[in-house]
Amino acid sequence: MDKTLVYFQNKYSDLVLSDNKLVKIYTNLNDEINSVKYGVGIYNRSESAILQLNGKEVVEFLQRICTNDISKIESMHYVPTLFTNERGKLIDRTLFLKFNDYYFLAGSKRNDKLLKHWIEKYIITEDVKIENRTQENIILDIIGPQAESYLTLICGTEVDDLDNNQLHKIEVDDTKSFLLKKKAASGETFYWIISSSDNSEKLIDYLLSHKSVFDLEMIGEKAFDYYRTINMMPKFPNEINDKYNPYEIGLINEVSFTKSCYIGQEVITRLDTNNKVQNELKLIEIEAEEKLNSQINIYNSDNEIIGEITTIINNVDGNKKKGLAVLDKKLSGKNKVLKNVFIGEKKLEKNIKILN
Repeated sequence: MDKTLVYFQNKYSDLVLSDNKLVKIYTNLNDEINSVKYGVGIYNRSESAILQLNGKEVVEFLQRICTNDISKIESMHYVPTLFTNERGKLIDRTLFLKFNDYYFLAGSKRNDKLLKHWIEKYIITEDVKIENRTQENIILDIIGPQAESYLTLICGTEVDDLDNNQLHKIEVDDTKSFLLKKKAASGETFYWIISSSDNSEKLIDYLLSHKSVFDLEMIGEKAFDYYRTINMMPKFPNEINDKYNPYEIGLINEVSFTKSCYIGQEVITRLDTNNKVQNELKLIEIEAEEKLNSQINIYNSDNEIIGEITTIINNVDGNKKKGLAVLDKKLSGKNKVLKNVFIGEKKLEKNIKILN
């Protein structure tokens, strides 16, 4: 069992695990959601794919297979980029990070093997070596409206200088880590702390013990799903999978249209040129007493699929359940209501309100 998980089980007596051993709730779901609404949440992104790349041709090689332009990346900076297949569908969403003498690709949780295999199959004679460092590193998301103020307490003025995709080396209680700032589609700013997994217990203990005036909580998958839903943040495998292209889940800003070729470029360029994008990611609300599942189809009265609910949030706002859905563009529009549609295999008849 992962040693960080053992640490959390010893620390939180009410911790709730999912069937696949992810932490659903640390203490209390309402407290965790309130922390990301009004205070600061710390989300353990451990088990996110972290691949270390070495060699003289790392940048040149990845430039040919990833979607964004990484050719001019500087030391201690990062570039967000995607990997797509030949059909322009998603393999993973990543950050490409350049340290002083090596590179990291940080991808989705529990997608390390797929990502590594996908990249390796294109290495022929290039001077590129890939090592899976997922178990040796920890990534913590620091999120919520008070995240910046809280990190200023922890890290000082380093937070003020985090612009233009910079990566800063920090020390937290003598623990060497790296700090970066990201932005969600909603405009919400959040942060990553990257450190060695050997430091995870000391680092997390320090962060939690220095809450000061902040409403600070560790947040599990349920509270994080709430946060990422209202901020339109796609996740593997709900939205990031080989059913969808970057346009359909709102990640086209991580695709360069001026760089040379990459895997899937022809399809994605044709979608742009011919205006052929059929679906788009939307924030939705469904009023329902029953529990709803994620990754279920939406049908019209003719039993035709018109979209997919990729993420749904139960047990938060009463019967009004927010979620993310990939919908046919012809049907979607802000504040529009899709009336009398049917969802899931049970074909539950519901109205779906589009919130964005």
